[in-house]
Amino acid sequence: MPQAGSGGGLPVPVPPDLSLVEVAQNVLGPEADVAFELVVADLVLDGVDLASRHSQHATGARHLGKNAYTTVIANPLFASFTTTASKSRVNFLKLLAAPHEEYVWNEDALNYAASQGLSLELRARLAGVVRQGGRIVSDDQAWQRQLAAWKVRSDEARRIVTEAALYGTLMQHEMYVGQPLISDNAGQFKISGLLHALCWLHAERSIRKLVPLSPREQEAVDGVRDAVWKYYQRLRAYRESPSPRRKAALERDFEQMFRRRTGFADLNEALRRIHEKRADLLLVLERPEIPLHNNLSEGDIREWAKRRKINAGTRSEWGRTLPRHVCQPEEDLPEAGRVLLAVPSGSHARSA
Repeated sequence: MPQAGSGGGLPVPVPPDLSLVEVAQNVLGPEADVAFELVVADLVLDGVDLASRHSQHATGARHLGKNAYTTVIANPLFASFTTTASKSRVNFLKLLAAPHEEYVWNEDALNYAASQGLSLELRARLAGVVRQGGRIVSDDQAWQRQLAAWKVRSDEARRIVTEAALYGTLMQHEMYVGQPLISDNAGQFKISGLLHALCWLHAERSIRKLVPLSPREQEAVDGVRDAVWKYYQRLRAYRESPSPRRKAALERDFEQMFRRRTGFADLNEALRRIHEKRADLLLVLERPEIPLHNNLSEGDIREWAKRRKINAGTRSEWGRTLPRHVCQPEEDLPEAGRVLLAVPSGSHARSA
């Protein structure tokens, strides 16, 4: 049984059923929050570095009696939960960049801003900053002052430039480079410049939820859904045994399936929208290790949602940033020999 205290340790046992908050305060003392944040920073960076891809999902939460959002960033080794007041792309970029809190304006940031349609006038002005060696701004307050100094005034421009600087932070630290982000197509998870893959289950859902008004329309929906699931099975087989021939056939058949026209206008529109996401849905053809669904992060967040319903939200900063209990559900273990650990900042790690 672990002992409380530092150095040689005091002969005070730590009961196994204590909450993580109580363990932290008993073992680490009044500076528990600071020490735990350092542990989390190391775990997050290791989890990001070791994984080849990540999935993410968001759900509603309550903190101090107000609506909030919990975002999970997961991979086969690690899952990090963070509750914040926003689920914007700026917020998601901050979560990706953790534990780094700076804003970096560099060539990568400028390219991101251009891809998001920042005005030519502002781009020219901010290109001058890059030519002078770029800029690193330490924190949120300093960043707001920097935006004012650059005369970035409109809400839209401030959003784009802020997203760009956070993207610059990711590139400065070489985070998530070549590591696809898998999502359910929520807008905040699509980051220009990073690889992005979409969940096929969510794509099919847009067809399944259609409401046919005639037997003919029902037949069209049933036929398309059947074709999509057969295609999905072919993608699964490709992941197990990829080949140039299979890849070419899957690319060809994707075009035929999602460019088809039926007698149901709503179905035609759903097919068109899925076709627009072709690059994200077919990234698996280039990276067969990518899963075809977002079940990893959705499964991880399910336990969090159950606790939210039971405790009706959190009331303190410790409660917001730490899981209420250390838990090790066997169904969460990816394979034998892996361990689930609860750690601060609402995170838990799966490590061998």
